Amino acid sequence: MITRAVDVHVHLLSEDMIRENNKLRARDPYFDLLCTNPKNAFATAEQALSSMDESGVEISVIFSFAFADIGACREGNDYIIHTLRKYPGRFIGFCCVPPRDPGALKEVVRCREAGLVGVGELFPDGQRFDITDDRQIGALVGQVQECSMYLMVHCNELVGHSYAGKGGTGPEQAYRLAVNYPNVPMIFPHWGGGLIFYETMPEVRKALQHVRYDTAADPFLYTTSAYRAAASAGLTDKIVFGSDYPLLSPRRYFERLQDSGLGPEDIARITSGNAREFLKL
Repeated sequence: MITRAVDVHVHLLSEDMIRENNKLRARDPYFDLLCTNPKNAFATAEQALSSMDESGVEISVIFSFAFADIGACREGNDYIIHTLRKYPGRFIGFCCVPPRDPGALKEVVRCREAGLVGVGELFPDGQRFDITDDRQIGALVGQVQECSMYLMVHCNELVGHSYAGKGGTGPEQAYRLAVNYPNVPMIFPHWGGGLIFYETMPEVRKALQHVRYDTAADPFLYTTSAYRAAASAGLTDKIVFGSDYPLLSPRRYFERLQDSGLGPEDIARITSGNAREFLKL
C-alpha cells in the first residue's frame, strides 16, 4: 500500500471559477480545447484533499491553469494562496502566469511573497510562447531564478495518437530550455515527452541534473514497461509522481506501479522520496 506519497501535479480551481467556467472557456481557446476532452474535470481544494486521503497522498503540489490572460491567472493564483493558508502542511503552491505579459514578473514576485514556491504548469501552446526563445521566456525564467523558485513547463511526446491539448513542445525543446537555464530546478510533466530516456546519453544526463519528470497522464500514454525501462537505465531517481488530478485519481497510478514489476524501493522513490528530496520537504 502506498502511503505518504507526494503528488507534484494537481490542478485546482475555486468554486467561483468552476461555476463560471463557460466564461473562462469563451476567453481562452486553449482552456476551451482541453474542456472538450470528455475526461476533463474540475476540482476544489476540498475535493483534492478527499482524494489525497483516500489514496495515501500526504502532500500535493497545486496550481490553477495557465490561462493566456493574466487576470484569469491572477484569480487562479489567489485561490492557490488561499488554499495554502487554509490547509497548512498539505499543499505546496505554484503560480501560473503568461510569460510574455508585461505583468508576469510582478505577479511571480507577489506569489512568491505569499508563499508559493514555483511557476507552472505553463502551457507553451495555449499561452503562445516558445520555450527555446530567450526573448520570450528569458525574463520570466530570470525572475524564477531570482526568487529561488521551481519551474514546470508542459511538454509532450510528438508521436503517437492525437488528443485535445497535444501540442508542439516536445523533448528537444524541453532539453534546450533546461540547457539554457541550468541553475533553475525544473519539472517536465508527462515524462518530458520522452526526454527522460535521452538521459541514457551521458552528456544529456549530466546537462539535466536539475530536471525531474512527472508521470502525469501516463496511463493514457505508456504501458508500465516505461517504468521498467527507466529502472533498467538507472533513471528512477529522476521520476516524480504526478497525477494530473482531477483528470485521474492517484490510485490509478499506484495500481500501475504495483503491477509494473518495480521493487518497493523504486516505488517508494517515485511516489515520495524523489519529490521530497527535490522540493526539499
